[in-house]
Amino acid sequence: RQVALEPQMVATVAQDCETLMRVFLNADGLTRAARQMMIDGLPPATRVGTDKLHPLQGQFLAIAKETLDELKQDAERRQSEHEGKSESLTKQSEECKAAREAATKKVEEAKLLVQEKTNELNECKKLTDEIEKEHEEMLKQKAEEDERRAELDTSKAAVTSILEGPFQLLLEGKCDDDKSVTSLEAFLKEIHAEPTLIAAAVRALVVKPDSRREFDVLTISCVKQALETQLNKVNAMIDDHQFKHRSVTAEQLGLWALLDQEKARVAAARSSLVDAEVSMTIDEDSCKNAEKEVKAKSDAASQQLCEKVIVDDMIVDVEISLMTAQELCNNAEKEVKAMSDAKSQQLCEKVIVDDMIREIAGAHEAAARLAAFNYETVRLAAAPDASAPETAAADAAGSVDVSMAATMG
Repeated sequence: RQVALEPQMVATVAQDCETLMRVFLNADGLTRAARQMMIDGLPPATRVGTDKLHPLQGQFLAIAKETLDELKQDAERRQSEHEGKSESLTKQSEECKAAREAATKKVEEAKLLVQEKTNELNECKKLTDEIEKEHEEMLKQKAEEDERRAELDTSKAAVTSILEGPFQLLLEGKCDDDKSVTSLEAFLKEIHAEPTLIAAAVRALVVKPDSRREFDVLTISCVKQALETQLNKVNAMIDDHQFKHRSVTAEQLGLWALLDQEKARVAAARSSLVDAEVSMTIDEDSCKNAEKEVKAKSDAASQQLCEKVIVDDMIVDVEISLMTAQELCNNAEKEVKAMSDAKSQQLCEKVIVDDMIREIAGAHEAAARLAAFNYETVRLAAAPDASAPETAAADAAGSVDVSMAATMG
């Protein structure tokens, strides 16, 4: 029986010791010295060499169980803490995800706003460019009209200066120099007067007023009429041009004001676009920060979950180790009982063998006595008569039995 139990016990004890040593080796709640003591002390504490456990072995196994209980309590405490932290991290992670979603939504809204402001700015720029082109065209027209007005004013001034200057002096006879006549002649040619009138006017105007003849007076009257006609023509042209000039000027001023207004709108749209882009950048940074925070919380939750799994595994290992320690005690008791039974059986067998040896020794003595007694019987049995062999044999056997009984007695 002892030979059948010992291999199974040895295998179980080795596995149980390995389980306990693995738990003690991985237990961070023990100091290095305590861990080393538990690992080094387990093998000798589980070996039984006598019929009962040594008190130190029992105390060491009790210490091992107590240590495992403490490790289990510490692991359960840490497990509870990890569960609380996991719930807190999960809640924080959900809050971060909600913040990230809100930030993402704000970024999308900011992008739409930026796109809207960009479109508005582009439309304002397009409208401003069109107005600016129209304004430039109108400026060209106004410049042309101003130039035309200047030409008309110059023509009017020229007619007026001739009419009130050289012609009036020649008419009154206050000037008889060739310069005034030349100026009047040149102007008449400029306004395309009749050549005959020009020739007659030159001759008539150099004559003194009291010396003028009827033809001279008529000629001077025709020259004055030509000059006044030219002046009236220029005034009519100025009047006709005045409406167009005012219309062009008003339109140019209106386009100028509208251009300034559109430029102000462009500046406002550009400012709004810049503000929207800045807001979008801020929202994007907030979204990135929220994303980083979500990742950090997720990593922390994953780390916490890993630690919780480790603690759960530790609790399982400690529980297994507790059962293993109990099994070690039970196996040690079984081994003690098995060795005690084997020793009792050995003692019984020894008693039986001792009895057998004593019986064999007595038998040897009896055999020796029997051998000596048989010799004497043979000598005594040789005397009887040969004619009665059966009677002699019976007497001899009877004598032997009596002798043996006497001897045994």
